[in-house]
Amino acid sequence: LREKSKLSGYAQSQLDLALYREISSLWQSDEVSRTKPTPQMEAERGTLVAENVLWEALPSFLRKLSHTMEATIGKKLPLDAAPVIFSSWMGGDR
Repeated sequence: LREKSKLSGYAQSQLDLALYREISSLWQSDEVSRTKPTPQMEAERGTLVAENVLWEALPSFLRKLSHTMEATIGKKLPLDAAPVIFSSWMGGDR
């Protein structure tokens, strides 16, 4: 399939990275949990999400947002902007 791809080098590398993250995430999860996770297990899994997904995805999103803003309104995203806010539900059911 890769040989037939018409994606640019950058787009292909982003696709490869996304695929790697998805496989890593699935490999480290248990689709149907056999036991109720402990708060520590939930925290560890939450950390894995940040490491495997957000660490790469958020900067990429912010660069794209800044580029889109510059193209449409002529201003880049300010360096001190915080357009994304995170919160967690981990341990909230205890």
